[in-house]
Amino acid sequence: MNIYDKISKTVYDNGLLSGASGVVLAVSGGPDSMTLLDWFEKKRPCVFCAAHINHSLRPEADDDERFVKKYCDSRGIDFFSEKVDITGLCPRGVSIETFARSVRYSFFDKVRGQTGFSHIATAHNLSDNIETMIMNIVRGCGISGLCAIPYKREDLIIRPLIEISKDEILLHCREENIPFTVDSTNFENICTRNIVRNSIIPLIKQINPSFEKTPLIYLAKQCTEYIGEKAEEVLGNSFNGTGLLTEPLKQLSDAVLFEVIRRAFSTISGGEILDFFHTRAVADLIRNSTVSGKTGLIAGYTARMSYKEIFFEKEGSGYFRIEKTPLVNGDNYISGLGTVVIEAEDCSDLYIRSREQGDRIVHNGKTKTLKKLFIDEKIPVAERGKYFIIEKNGKIIYVRDFYCENPVKIRVYLKKSNI
Repeated sequence: MNIYDKISKTVYDNGLLSGASGVVLAVSGGPDSMTLLDWFEKKRPCVFCAAHINHSLRPEADDDERFVKKYCDSRGIDFFSEKVDITGLCPRGVSIETFARSVRYSFFDKVRGQTGFSHIATAHNLSDNIETMIMNIVRGCGISGLCAIPYKREDLIIRPLIEISKDEILLHCREENIPFTVDSTNFENICTRNIVRNSIIPLIKQINPSFEKTPLIYLAKQCTEYIGEKAEEVLGNSFNGTGLLTEPLKQLSDAVLFEVIRRAFSTISGGEILDFFHTRAVADLIRNSTVSGKTGLIAGYTARMSYKEIFFEKEGSGYFRIEKTPLVNGDNYISGLGTVVIEAEDCSDLYIRSREQGDRIVHNGKTKTLKKLFIDEKIPVAERGKYFIIEKNGKIIYVRDFYCENPVKIRVYLKKSNI
């Protein structure tokens, strides 16, 4: 099978261009991206354009930009470029590599917006994937880290060359007379990836010349997808937006429980990734703590057990747990919250509490879950814990800052609040 057919198989077997209105091709000028551009030229699967970012990091960077522009102009391919002084703009404490990647993807996304295209295609190949897998192993990744670079991300960034090795790409460029530029820094061990590429992988290939064809990534992908499906099922029954109900979790296998914990924490923290050791500490808390307990996590978060729930709290986020407490007319002191003043015609069976999974209210004439209301109102996950609830006869009649449509006449205000 030639390289054109292999790329086509990857694209169509994995639905990489499903629903595509157009594709922004990330073209650096190297052999990988020029092969990607060549495939789109030859196969014309949909409309596309080329986008080049000049990081100003190498003396030949301007030459690379001119090279790609000239190539595209000669073939009538729409071309977009941007030059950025990465070194001068990089914030203190952020690596040049990380900042450059952020700038690069921001530029591609901007071009996507300008063109109205839906997808961005990068030229990551099989060799890049193997390098990423090794880097993830060295850093102590979970099984998902073995999957390395995904074929397609949720934000419609796709990798059509992900099953093609670097050697295949270079051979293809020679056979098809595809011009390309060479980044001389790729041969210098100036970053982790280059060390893996230039030193570690050649040693591994001495032991196993076919190492790049190992099925490990594919098998890890299968396992991750299966575990992910199971984790999502569990989350649907146990995750309430601020924490997890622990009873459904105690009998889970480590593989599924750890993934449930990681996904819940990532959602609450806005994308932070919990490492293995902190994930295991939370799992131990779930399995071994009967009523209370806590453990420190990353990014200022703490996992805290409260009876049959475990909560992820961040210092200063204003989140705390209000156990179900009866209310009376006048002043009601609530620990952690302050004094809640109630003025109601009837205070019988009136309680204050924190929200729970599945809570529903009537808002603007429609019944919806409290979680959906917070999403609609764009309330950050880390802030949702402060929206306490008042219920009467088992029905929610008040949510802080959101009045429910209910005939019960009640006035609530905080005389002294900690949040």
